[in-house]
This record gives sequence, C-alpha cells and structure tokens, in this order.
Amino acid sequence: MKEIVERGATAVVLHLFLPDASSSQGAGRTGVGPATTGLVVALIRPGDAGPVAYTSATGTIEPISALGTWVAPTEGRCRWRELEATLLPGWYELQLPNTWFDTTGDRRSVAGMVWGPAGVVPTPFQIQLSDPLRGVGSPTRLDAAVSTRADAAAYTPARAGRLDLLDVAVSTRGDATAANQTTLLNRLGPFTGGSLNSVFGFLRGALRKDAGLTPSDLQGAFDNTTDSLEARADIAAVQQGEVLNRLGPFSGGALNSVFGFLRGALRKDAGLTPPDLQGAFDNTTDSLEAQSGQGGEVGLSAAERAAIAAAVLDLVDGVEPGETPRQTLRLLRAVCVGKSTGFPDGPVAFRDRADSKNRVVATVDGQGNRQTVATDGT
Repeated sequence: MKEIVERGATAVVLHLFLPDASSSQGAGRTGVGPATTGLVVALIRPGDAGPVAYTSATGTIEPISALGTWVAPTEGRCRWRELEATLLPGWYELQLPNTWFDTTGDRRSVAGMVWGPAGVVPTPFQIQLSDPLRGVGSPTRLDAAVSTRADAAAYTPARAGRLDLLDVAVSTRGDATAANQTTLLNRLGPFTGGSLNSVFGFLRGALRKDAGLTPSDLQGAFDNTTDSLEARADIAAVQQGEVLNRLGPFSGGALNSVFGFLRGALRKDAGLTPPDLQGAFDNTTDSLEAQSGQGGEVGLSAAERAAIAAAVLDLVDGVEPGETPRQTLRLLRAVCVGKSTGFPDGPVAFRDRADSKNRVVATVDGQGNRQTVATDGT
C-alpha cells in the first residue's frame, strides 16, 4: 500500500489491508485486534537511527473507539481497529501520532510493516510526504517563504525587466522571433546547389545571416526572370521526368496518338517537327474516344492477342495443381468426344483426337464407377 500525505498533517487516518496466508485467492485476514498475539506495527523514516515498533506484547497498540475519528494515541503508542469483517474482510484502520508526519529535517516518507499474528501475510506500506507548494520529496530549503530566504536574489531593475517580458505580446518578443526562425530553418532542412538568390537558398541564407550576404541581397536582389521556380531548368527537368515515369513505356501507334505524342514531346524525340508541336494532333481521329470505335484492332496486334491467349492456356496450375487450362481441355475432349475402349469391365481408356495415345485410363467396379484414374494431358 502507498499513500501520499501532506508534510505536517495532523489527525491522519490510514487504512491497511492484511492478506490471509491460508487463502490462494488473495482473501483478507480477519479478527486481528490491538491485543492479538504477535501483532507488530513497525515504522521508520529516512534519516532515523532505527525503526519504531508498536506491539501487542508491550501494550503499545491501543484500540480505536470510533472508526474515522482520530484520537491522539498515548505517548509512544498507536491505535488499531478492524473496519468490518463481513463487508471489508482484511481491512484495518491505523492511527499514528502526528510526529510521524512533521517537517523536521529531510524526511520525505514513512515506511512501515504489519506482521506477526498467525495467518497474516507480512504487509508493507509506505506514506509519501508531500508539500502542496513544492510537490513530493522537495528539499527543505524551500520550506521558508521566498521573501524571507537569506539567499533569495535581491531586486534589481534587470531582473524586473525580465519579469516584465512575460506581459509582452509574443509577436514583439525578440527571443520569440529567434525561436520562429529556428523552427523555419529546421523545416526547410539543409540546402545544396543553386545560387544564393535561388528561392530556398536566399530564404535560408537570409534567416541564417550567412557570410557573404550584401545589402542588395537583403533588399530584393532576387530576380524572378532567372531565379523563379518556373525559370529553373533543372526543376523543369524533374517535372518532365515525373510525368514520364507516370506515363510508363509506350510502344506502337503513331506519333500523334494521345500518349505517343505527349511522351515524344516530353522526351524531345528525334523526328518531332514544328507542326507536331503546334497542334498536328487531330481530335477527330487520334483521341481515345475516336479510336474506341475501331474494335479489337486498337492497341493490340494479332500476334499480341495470340500470345495473351497462349499465356492463359498454359498458365501453370491454372485449373488444378499440376494442370494447365490447355491440358484440362485435352482431357475433357478425350472423355467427351474421343474414342474409348474397355467397357464394361475396364480398364476404360479414352483416346486423343489423333487416336495416338490414351488421354484417360480408369479402372471401374461392377457398376462402372471409376476407382483409379491416370491422365496424360501433354
């Protein structure tokens, strides 16, 4: 168990849970009172020379008359009582003297252990001492008010000026401006290549106050006719390359076909003439809409279509593992329309179209049901 108690608090009431050693399900131990044989409540704080023990044997554990109502224990004693054995089995109330929570020295916590009675699992607990103004475990140097601290900084106009900055709008703060510049530089990232007056080079150089910047650089020497993104040939080339990559390779069709003309113009292919670049593309014959009425001839030659069909027919494992669509069709043809032998007793054989080999050979039972089947689709 761990609780947080304010340093210097008084009348502190604590609740503890004692597990039952005989329970495999984590039940609480009931019936432990101030006089229970062997009961020990031991406590210590950082900096103490040793622990303090309150025990039933020495009579230093007193009863609690009313739960939740703190009554100062007799000097050198604590108070103890079971909460409610039926509704809260295993829960107990502990009341300690106020001196355990005082502000003496560097005490930041109280550690304790309850143990001893038969059937009680030794139960540790810790009470963290906090200060509402300083948080948990702060040094005692902050216990004194700042205005009374001997080592507190004296008032000076310079220190007052720094405090006054807190009331100035962020947009007028010099340090805020510097922070904004740093943020922008980090977002721009490193820049290589290009002249100082290029878009990003000039901006980064101006923000960094790079050596070599002249008054004219800072007063608008950027020339839109030579330094703009539109004027940068290297960026234009990157844009062209991006378009070419998205178009992909092109083959077949006239130069003036939709993709052929566009790709040729971007690549500056040999053979392009001024009319090609000035609008020789004829929308009535060369557009995708105009070519859609040309049926199967658009885009694929007879050889290309035959190659696609062959690829489908010879697709490995296209129908069953180990069978292509072509082989399956051969087996089906043999069984459906090919010559056959071996009926009715078997083995039954179905022949290929040329009657040169058995495509399917099957053994059958007395009712003609196939028992084993061998195939040859080659």
